[in-house]
Amino acid sequence: MLFKQDDIRLNIFDSNMQKSTQNCIEKYVKKEKFNKNLTIEKLNVINYKLIQQLGEQIFVYIDGSVINNGTENIDGIAGLHFYDKDHKLIDEFYVNIEHWISPSKAEVTSFIIALIIVHNISNVEIITDNEFIFNYFNDIICKTEIYNTRKLLKTQNNIYIWALIRQFIDLNEIIIPKITKIKAHDDDLYHNFLDQQIKGRYSDRNRENENALQTNFRTTKRCRYKI
Repeated sequence: MLFKQDDIRLNIFDSNMQKSTQNCIEKYVKKEKFNKNLTIEKLNVINYKLIQQLGEQIFVYIDGSVINNGTENIDGIAGLHFYDKDHKLIDEFYVNIEHWISPSKAEVTSFIIALIIVHNISNVEIITDNEFIFNYFNDIICKTEIYNTRKLLKTQNNIYIWALIRQFIDLNEIIIPKITKIKAHDDDLYHNFLDQQIKGRYSDRNRENENALQTNFRTTKRCRYKI
């Protein structure tokens, strides 16, 4: 799915807006190298599009998926869809999960990306079917005590990601969005659409890999004939 605004470059931002987006997006994605295949420019473009909603309601659907779990071919993708108040699609974002791939990591990766993108935007609702993310995030918000490393280790996995989320809150680096939990595999049109798009990307990658193998085989075969 293509968007006309995808050709926007960073020079569209005035100095104040660019400084604002750098506070969270460039601090945690570029400097911290949170995930090498995240594109700073793409995140800034989505952030800019959301700012143009001028305070109107924004809905963010998040999901993560893993295939071939427990095998050497394990693969994971996190996906996000951004909608305006009328549920018209504003933009979408997908990222491959790398290193210690797991379903929980795919889910929480989509969540932290959402928080980073909407960090300076109000009237945002993030929709997830992950009960742990919903409960744990609300638990962090409600508690005033400091979550040190020992407490994080005792409570859940993906401690680095959750430690960053905790830091966002402690340092007031994000506007706290509303989190809504929907039932997994329910008839939610928009969440199901996101799930389908993620699965479609697996299929696209498989076809690309098959084509690459076929091309390599033909090249090798021709070389043998020459020998």
